[in-house]
Amino acid sequence: MTPKVSDEHKESRSKAILNAAKRVFSKKGYPSTTMKDIVDESGMSRGSVYMYFSSTEAMMLALIEEEDNESMGQITELAQSSESIWSAVVTLLHSSEGNITEMTSGFAAAICEFYLIQWRISRNTPLLGQRYDRAIEAITALLQLGTDRGEFKPISPLADIARVLISLMDGMTLDSAYLGPHRIQLRAQLDVSLKLLQAILQPQA
Repeated sequence: MTPKVSDEHKESRSKAILNAAKRVFSKKGYPSTTMKDIVDESGMSRGSVYMYFSSTEAMMLALIEEEDNESMGQITELAQSSESIWSAVVTLLHSSEGNITEMTSGFAAAICEFYLIQWRISRNTPLLGQRYDRAIEAITALLQLGTDRGEFKPISPLADIARVLISLMDGMTLDSAYLGPHRIQLRAQLDVSLKLLQAILQPQA
């Protein structure tokens, strides 16, 4: 009789495989990574890895979802724990420096490669769009909360502000991955982005 595997064990194994996949994607890029590369990096058997993930695409989608969940959780936590929504926005921008720098291991570039490939595969286009829409919704909700509380007097629609912010962050992330955070003066760009948000949102003293 096959012993029952606990949910905790399954989650641990899945996490270990995804960590191995992230390391390989970061080193080799998405197009060049094979299932064998990840099997070798994980130290597990081929059958064990395939039991959890059938392809490198499935692994990348899981990694992206994992990162998105962490980001959404951070936004929610900041909204609940910060003295004001503006202070939550400031904290979010400041913390982005560490997050972007961590991504410069090459994983950000691997995600970009994945997007370019999946963009040509129509069946995956909705998934990419859903991720974008989810980020817009989360940031817009945060800004709306500040507006409802009378903290912000925005001069542009909140959803448009959210889109601009995401484009800025994505651009800085990719530039950091390609050139390094010091070369692009990441901290200075984040400071300017914060000033732009302050001018558009007009936080009330």
